[in-house]
Order: sequence, then C-alpha cells, then structure tokens
Amino acid sequence: MYDGFMNMLKTRKPQIIKKIEYFLFPICLLALAALHALDAIGPYDLAITLAAVLLFGAAAIGLRRAGGERYAFIPALLLAAVVLYVASALMATGSFTWHSDTAALLQVMGLLCTICLFLFLYALTGRLLPTIVSGSAVSLLFGGANCMMMQFRGRLFLVGDLSALRTAVNVAGTYSLDISAAFVLAALLSLVGCLLAISLGGKPDLGKKERLVTRGAALACAGIYTMAVFYGGIFETNGIRLTWNENDFEESPVLYFVESIRSMNVDQPEGYSKEALAAISAESALPVGGKKPHVIAIMNEAFSDLRRIGDFETNVEITPFIDGLTENTVRGAVYSSVFGGSTANSEFELLTGMTMAFIPKGAAPYQSYIKYEKDSLVSVLEAQGYTSAALHPYDASGWNREAVYDCFGFDEVRFIDEFQNKRYLRGYVTDESNFENLIGRYEARNEGERLFLFNITMQNHGSYKSESYESTVSISGHEGEFPQAEQYLSLLRETDKAVNELITYFSRQDEPVVILFFGDHQPALETEFYDMLYGKTADELSLEEMQRKYLTPFFIWANYDIDEADAGLTSINYLSPMLLRAAGLEGSDFEAFLLDLQAQWPVLNAYGCVNASGEHLPLESDEAAESGSLGNYRILQYNYLFDTMGYRKDFFSLDAAGAPASE
Repeated sequence: MYDGFMNMLKTRKPQIIKKIEYFLFPICLLALAALHALDAIGPYDLAITLAAVLLFGAAAIGLRRAGGERYAFIPALLLAAVVLYVASALMATGSFTWHSDTAALLQVMGLLCTICLFLFLYALTGRLLPTIVSGSAVSLLFGGANCMMMQFRGRLFLVGDLSALRTAVNVAGTYSLDISAAFVLAALLSLVGCLLAISLGGKPDLGKKERLVTRGAALACAGIYTMAVFYGGIFETNGIRLTWNENDFEESPVLYFVESIRSMNVDQPEGYSKEALAAISAESALPVGGKKPHVIAIMNEAFSDLRRIGDFETNVEITPFIDGLTENTVRGAVYSSVFGGSTANSEFELLTGMTMAFIPKGAAPYQSYIKYEKDSLVSVLEAQGYTSAALHPYDASGWNREAVYDCFGFDEVRFIDEFQNKRYLRGYVTDESNFENLIGRYEARNEGERLFLFNITMQNHGSYKSESYESTVSISGHEGEFPQAEQYLSLLRETDKAVNELITYFSRQDEPVVILFFGDHQPALETEFYDMLYGKTADELSLEEMQRKYLTPFFIWANYDIDEADAGLTSINYLSPMLLRAAGLEGSDFEAFLLDLQAQWPVLNAYGCVNASGEHLPLESDEAAESGSLGNYRILQYNYLFDTMGYRKDFFSLDAAGAPASE
C-alpha cells in the first residue's frame, strides 16, 4: 500500500507542483497588493517588487520547461531573497520604498547583501530547501528584532545589540509589542514567497562536479561582494556612512546593520604614539576644598524634561520640586548618547569620562571593552579615602554590570536581591523605595567613613503601557491622545516627590553631602507625540532639533554652601569632573583635561557636538575633525580602552594621597 502511494506521488508530482505554484503566485501577489492598500508600499515600489517576483518566477519556470530544471534553483533563490528582503523591511519599519533621494542605491545594496546571505547558505548546504529555510529564519528574526527596536528604542537594530540580548531578556516581560497589519502581511508574504521559491526551484539534480562548481561559484560571488563592501570602499564611494540621521537608513535596515558591522572596529587614531600621549597634558587643576563630603551620584532611569523639545501644558505640574531647586545647586541639561534605552552607555560616560562619540554605533562598552581593571570616578574617589558602593534595584546580569563594577573597583555592590522593603510600581522598584535603601546605606556607615554611593534607578523604565497604573497627568488639549506620554509624565511626578524626600533628608544631616542627579536618556514614546512637540516629523529635523531628543536634566546639590550656577548645556562625559569640582575634591589629570576640553567643546555625544560659540556640528564636520583638543581626547580614549601595554596610568589615576599617580 505504501509503495503504491509513493509511486502515485511520483507520477503526479509535476501536477502537484504546478498546482502549488498556481496557488502560491496569486497569494503572493495579493499579499503585496494588500500591503499597498495599507500604504506600506507605494504603487511605484509595488510595481518593481512585482516585476522582480514575476521575473525570477518566470525564469525558474522557463528553465524547467526548457529542460534546465537542474538550474531552476538559481532564480528561485533570487526570488526568495527579494521577497524576504522586502518583507523584513516591512516588518522593521512598516513601510518599504525603492525610490527616494537615497533609497534606490540603499535598496539595491541592501538586496545584494541579502542575496549574499543566501549564496553563503547555499555554498554551505548545497541544497535549496535548507538554504531557503535558514535564510528565511534569519530574515524573519531580523525583521522582528528591528520592529522591537523601532518601538522600544526608536532606532534600527545594530550588531552591537547582539551583546545586550541577556539584558533585553531581563526586561522583555515589561514591554508589549504592537503587531501591525503590515507586520502580519509581511510575515505571510515571507512564508508564501519561500514556499513558492521551494516549489519553483525543485530539487537540483546536479552531479558531484556540478555541485562543487555551483557551490564554489556561489561562495565566490558572495565573497567578492562582501570584500567589496567591507574593504573595497563601495560605501565610501557612494557616500554611505552611519550618521546622526538614522532616517536615511530606515528604507534599508539590512544595509544599516551591515554598516554597523563595518563600524565596529575601532582603529588606532591618527597620530597615536607614546610620544603623542606623553605630550598631552592638562592646563588646569580642580580647585580643592576642605570639606571632603559624602558623594552620591544618581542616574535616574529615563528622567527627562520634554519641555526642552517643545511647549506643552499639563493639568498638574510634573516636577515642581526639581524645577525649583536652586539653593546650593548647579543645574543644567546634558546631552546623552542614547535614546529610549542602552542605559549602560550613559553610565559608561559618567563613570569613565569617555564619550560614545568615538565608539562604534550600536556598541556597548560594558559588554565589549571593559574586561580588565580600569581607573574611573570610583578609583579617583577611593584614592582619596572613600568607600564606594553601587546600588541598582534590578538584576545583576543586566549590561554585564557585575563584572564591570569589579573592574572599576567598587568596594560593595548591591542588586535587587539585597534591597530591603521593596515597593513596586509597574513591576519596578519605586524611586521612593530605592532612595530609602540609599539612605539606609548612608546611615550604616562607620564613624569617620566617607562614602561614594552610585545609584541607578528603575521606576521610570519603559514601556509605558501598563494597564495596572492609572496616569495622574494629562496633556492639555490632547487628553487621552498620547497615553504612553501621559503615563511617563505621571511617573516623573512620583520621581519628583521621591527626590523631594531625599533632598529633605540630607538637608538635615550634619555631615557634608553632595548629590549629582541626572537622567540617562529620554523615553521612547509615541512617534506622534514627538511630532506634536516638534511641530514637524523626524525626517524634517535639523541637527540641533534632533539633538533635543538626547537632552536630560541634571543638578548637583549640596547640603552646605557651594557656588550656585546655571551650567547651561553640556554632555554626560563632563559630569564627573563637574561633580568633583563642586565637591572640592581632587581629580586626575584626565578630569582636568576634560574641564579644559569642555570650555572649547561644551557638548559631545554620539550624534554631534557643540563648539564654544554654541554651533551644533556633526562629528564629521571640518571643525570637529581638525580640532587638536578633540584629537587628543580620541587618543586618550583609545589608550584607556585598548592599549593595555602602553596604558598611561599617571594621567587617569590618583595615588593614595590624592595626587596624580606617578609612572
């Protein structure tokens, strides 16, 4: 019976395949038409995509009917690559276009990268079915990853995000992914396109020699294009590079990902040498006072002042206490290098004084670069007799913090398991509860002990879609229109109350205390909300306007008399020397160097810089590229992160007496 069934199947196989093809072709075309109806793909772009599908489909059918069935897998592979390329882009951003100012070039190069993936897989497997199955799996995972990153981080998926997968898993339960109709149709298109390609390609009946030749040819073609991309200057020739304007790459998430791979390698800066390092010095030193206060640095999760972007009114004041904090206070705003997430990169800038401006786009220094003992704000304070403790009410595994804190030399580390009397809001420890634990550590100090307490909060972490939390803030004139924004603003009110209690407590203490408080990044909220604040869409923003999405407030407060000041605009990499200066503490030559640099370049982040005249400039501008001081900063950062043998410890550290360390 079984043999009879198999014989019938073999006899009718051509008819079955033909029926499948006739069935799949219309579904594939209907899916594309439906995506057009949803405005996910325009008429011109639809026509090109349909033409490509029909062309490769017809080529496969033509080869089979002309007796070349063994080679039908080639156009079938190309058909699968086209469909999956379009589908993954649709899943990522909800739209796809072959044409715009830069889209044609970007799309062609991105498609070629996808084709290279399929050619590599074919060279590896030598068979059509596993090639398409594995290629489709990679493409669909890539599209899904981009969809999540666009919703939760406001940017595309980069190779550096792979190192943060464990951290992403830790917080994944607090996010909810909005699955659009375009996403579902794109996934369906992928499935149907793959089935069609498998059906059209058949089973290549190649001899051993032919298989070796075709696999070798596939590998050669993919290898040549890959070498041209990474080493042949194709991107540079066509003016393609990662810049502040990520919107330029939204048409081709694949190409953006490939470019992030190209950018991961940190080259030795031009002019780097032992002599160049020795020639770098700081012209000024930090003024030293006599109080030696306790030092507290609080990086408040997603804390920001969205009024920096555009005016809006609310039914209640959001942060009245923080807004009114002026006595014995230095306050201003800092440019972060991240938006919507990647908290550890802001933390890296604060504790080390380094900048993400010289780090590859999408990289996470905590994951990739901090592997050995490193001087930092921690070691500078410990050299002056401070006991250091890091407190974070979340998992130790996030951002590899446990290992990094050991490299920085923290005396004590407390994660969520060691927090007492925890109270939660939306699944995160509240700022009030967090600050109570901070105060508890202060009260547990030994007599005469001087503390450096570094605290990262969690209350305001995304996402902002919790149904268990009722917002107390509404946006006047837009009530209920932006629920995520209203929930976020409501959380900031809770932070303001907690900060009020914290400052009130320390204002009553006899021992001197200095507190640095700042936000690590802005939240990822409704795109429409940001459009409303700006009065325009993201692709219409200037560099200065775009940079406002990276602004967060900061203040340095003391419970004793310090010089009050409006620090204006700066960036997170300068906060450590500013904190040391306000506290009247010693800094290394590096902190003094940063203060000198700040006077020339008050703002420096991953997306641009601001010169002493207040002009916003891209990092690639002639003025920034030719700046000797920024060049020295780049040299010092390379030495700090990568030159273990030639590390200039005398510049980055203090000895136990508080003076710069000797060689």
